[in-house]
Amino acid sequence: QGNPTNALRELLEAEKLDPKEPSIQHALGLAFNAKGRHLEALDHYRKALELDPKYTEVHNAMGATYLELGRWDDAIREFNIVLNDLLYLTPFYVQNNLGWAHYKKGERQKAIECYKKAIGMKPDFGLAYYNMGLAYRDEKQIKPAVSAFRSPLERVPNLLDAHFQLGQLYFQAQNYPEA
Repeated sequence: QGNPTNALRELLEAEKLDPKEPSIQHALGLAFNAKGRHLEALDHYRKALELDPKYTEVHNAMGATYLELGRWDDAIREFNIVLNDLLYLTPFYVQNNLGWAHYKKGERQKAIECYKKAIGMKPDFGLAYYNMGLAYRDEKQIKPAVSAFRSPLERVPNLLDAHFQLGQLYFQAQNYPEA
């Protein structure tokens, strides 16, 4: 219901009843993360992994938390663990997040590779196209950036950030009518 405080209250009660249930520890991590308490979230994720070392969702959540903390190498490590799980249901999200960690780390070519992999897994994944556009833009590769920013607009025409990025690229290229 989008109420992390109530969720946290209930999950803390559940933890009292069964402190060795990894799904409760995972959920506690998610709730603490939603409250901006990232270090406490990581503590609960670690507890969940102690209880169930093969709990791949926890590695994904840890990777996302490390992104929030700006700990790019830690995020990359966690996302790679998730990608090694052949049964993980949504690896395209993980590839996109891995790309974001590389992008924030300044490794734009690696980021572009990750975004391409995400798009290869889910060709209608607009966020991966958008993120790839940012990486191409920063690499001064204008044509691929324009193409990448246009792709999500075919699916989500009101994606304001993509319109803004396209406008800036066209303006820089002095293509004022398109801008």
